[in-house]
Amino acid sequence: MQTLPTANDSISVIGFSLPKRYLRLSIPLILTLVFLLDPSVRPAFYAALADAYIAVGVFVALTLAAYYWAERRLGFNAEVMAAQSPLRQVLIASLLGVLPGCGGAIIVVSQYAAGHAGFAALVAVLVSTMGDAAFLLLAKAPQTGILVMATGLVVGIFSGWLVSVIHTPDFLNVKRQTAAQINCQPLPPYSKRLSRTWLMILLLAVPFSLLSSFQIDIAPLPLLNQSIDLTITVGVVGALLCIVLWALLPLQAPYQGLVAEDQVAHYSNDNSSLPADNTDNKTALSRVMHDTNFIMVWVTLAFLSFELFVHYTGLDIAQLFAATAWAAPLIGVLVGFLPGCGPQIIVASLYLQGVAPLSTLLGNAISNDGDALFPAIALAPKAAVMATIYSAVPALIVGYAVFFIAG
Repeated sequence: MQTLPTANDSISVIGFSLPKRYLRLSIPLILTLVFLLDPSVRPAFYAALADAYIAVGVFVALTLAAYYWAERRLGFNAEVMAAQSPLRQVLIASLLGVLPGCGGAIIVVSQYAAGHAGFAALVAVLVSTMGDAAFLLLAKAPQTGILVMATGLVVGIFSGWLVSVIHTPDFLNVKRQTAAQINCQPLPPYSKRLSRTWLMILLLAVPFSLLSSFQIDIAPLPLLNQSIDLTITVGVVGALLCIVLWALLPLQAPYQGLVAEDQVAHYSNDNSSLPADNTDNKTALSRVMHDTNFIMVWVTLAFLSFELFVHYTGLDIAQLFAATAWAAPLIGVLVGFLPGCGPQIIVASLYLQGVAPLSTLLGNAISNDGDALFPAIALAPKAAVMATIYSAVPALIVGYAVFFIAG
């Protein structure tokens, strides 16, 4: 269900009131301007869009579909945490946090806000979660994805248990405080026609993605005296559809709406309790579409940023990272402080392109809190800041340990 925009949903531009949704539209508009103004970058645009969709987007969508199917089949009662000891809460929180995406982490944050989980569980889940960047790694480099997630799980459990020794269970507990209500506009389901079109392009792209993953090239198709590269064509169409559908969704919070997807919300202090689930109105396909589109936008931006940076500067980013190798883990940790999954997806993309080292990826994976930081800041700002600071310690330790061992 979607509500009409209010005064708070608008921005003033030269005296005109415009819906904030135009902030999202600025991304495809900027990309279009660059594409039109500089013909020399067009081949890089085509290649980046196609690579983002064929090599990443398709596998992300399939991974999401499998994940959401398993999630619905298995189910989970979040309030089970209330009856557990602090140490078991840490274990449960870490297991929820390591799940791909931000859903598990947001569950723990809401349980902390309701007083059902302690501060140690909050730290554990924020340390162990990698957010939507996990889907990207699992789709593109599953072995690395599993390694990073396993590291996050172990570090999350250890960090949570250590915090439980330092602090009492009621440290910064918000149970007796007025709870903040998350008043979400549920993401609207797509029309049947759009859903079918999106799914048809996805299914059409699957064979190209499989062939590409095995490094099998498809010969261009001669058509009307032109040589048509089917892989590029399907990839560009799929990527553009994802970006446009994402950009046209209503935007509620300027920064959050750009870097977060599943929990785009306003926050207000209220005596009401937290909603049990703010994604009830989504069908399985809509959830896959929304999340895939969001991830695709940031993967595409990462690929394009890389290509355009190299094109205009002539610099080799890999050599730049090598020249400042000592700062690589620190860079990953600092980017992890940024709320939302968008910046973290960029770090994962740079790793997959061979630009950023593993130490940067691991430091970022442990320090970043994904979309879960938004409700944490709204519901318990002091606890959110403290938990974020605490997560930086193991992130730096692991990042620099890997740096000194593996380089």
